[in-house]
Amino acid sequence: MANNKEIDIYKKLKQKINPDIVKTRKGTGNKELSYIEGWQAQQNANDVFKFDWDCKTISNDYIMQRDYIKKSEWNGKKTEKEMVQVAFKAIVEIVVRFEGKTLTRQGTGFGDGIAGVDNIAGAYELAMKEAETDACKRALKTLGSQFGIDLYDKTYSVTKGYEADLKSNKDYFNANTDISKITEDSELVKYIDEYQGSYKEEVIELAKERRKEIRK
Repeated sequence: MANNKEIDIYKKLKQKINPDIVKTRKGTGNKELSYIEGWQAQQNANDVFKFDWDCKTISNDYIMQRDYIKKSEWNGKKTEKEMVQVAFKAIVEIVVRFEGKTLTRQGTGFGDGIAGVDNIAGAYELAMKEAETDACKRALKTLGSQFGIDLYDKTYSVTKGYEADLKSNKDYFNANTDISKITEDSELVKYIDEYQGSYKEEVIELAKERRKEIRK
């Protein structure tokens, strides 16, 4: 039987991602792609797993290098600069620990780095870091909505999904708690902690507003 910590983690993993952290970019064919940044996925993992997780690099392999000339013009003066572009592929494994158990997932990511020929090491460093970050993000997204797996569903609306999830949490809380009888904000926070729902901060604010309406 799952304990409270496991239930809490499961609820957070199912929680729909906040649209404020979703970014967009142009992909192949000029299609708009939605994504979350690597650092944000890792921060979400810290919040969900309470820092009790690791991202281990299994491999980070060189793929290719391209040398080219970058041409530019400024104030009527044309310049040329020798550039280098390198690409790497990384495989990482994330390990999550809770209550003496471990959960592992693997992800593959790609990265490229561009720099002048006088800074080839910088290009390699950028490519290797980007590949590891991409792989870590791809491993995390297999765990649930908090890491952007819903963004792969082209029919999914980030905003509508988030709002529907928030409303579901608020409605559950209202149905199981008589807000009008909670006099102090600290009591409200205590009740919501016991309820163990997702979106705790948002639900607290909604509950405060609802309490004001009831008392009018």
